Amino acid sequence: MLAPPRTKVVVSWKTVLPVLLVLCLLAAHFFRVRNISGTNGLTDTFGLLKERGYVPNPGFSGVFRPGTIIQISERGSDGNDTQLRAPLPFAWSDECFPGKTPRNLEFSLPNSTGGSSAGLAIDGSMVTKWMPSLSLQNDAASNYSLSLENTRIQAFAKGDLSENLAATCVQKLKNAIQAGDKTEWFQVVMESVTAESLQFHVLWKDNASATVKREFTNKITNSLAQTAQGSTGESADRKLKIDVTDSSSRQTEITAKGEVVFAYRARTLEPVTDH
Repeated sequence: MLAPPRTKVVVSWKTVLPVLLVLCLLAAHFFRVRNISGTNGLTDTFGLLKERGYVPNPGFSGVFRPGTIIQISERGSDGNDTQLRAPLPFAWSDECFPGKTPRNLEFSLPNSTGGSSAGLAIDGSMVTKWMPSLSLQNDAASNYSLSLENTRIQAFAKGDLSENLAATCVQKLKNAIQAGDKTEWFQVVMESVTAESLQFHVLWKDNASATVKREFTNKITNSLAQTAQGSTGESADRKLKIDVTDSSSRQTEITAKGEVVFAYRARTLEPVTDH
């Protein structure tokens, strides 16, 4: 008995190309999601912010508010320009741009599931990356996380600040430059990414004693109390109001209400001129 003749299947590139394109897009998406995650699947918020052109602000220093002039470099011991480990405030926004108010805009970051949120959840090892002063080496906690609620952008457009630097700040910059500083060592903060409150959540181990829990809670509270200080002469208004909002044998939640800055974007100052 003769076998039936084989049918030759011809697949055109016009058919295959769209399928390959879809597969490439899906692979790129999953590769990106994987690469914005740190160890154990934790979202790398540092990487996400840098990807968008922002400078992360671990410790949530209140210095980096729109209109504030910061110094990012200085002359090193070898005579060459050296980047400062942390930028220094040079002049405050209300002094350099009096009467100017930044715009308040919505802000969200993508999460590891491909969605986005106006809040930011930080887990595990990423918590201490954002709060370097906080030591979480404690056997009482089985898990902990930090949430930033209602994230927003406060921003100036370039045209809002160009040629509008107050005479007092112009003179300060001139004095610094005459003393040997360089214009490119200074930047003005254009955008600040802020959150309206922080929530620190601790899940306790079954064998954690009340004394250890209290000591650990005090450590977190003290660390939060150091947050967002020294922003301007308005520092009293910037202080976080901290409360233990939920506490039980299994968990404790500490809420810190008050605006914090967790990232910013700055640009190099234009050469100063007389008004």
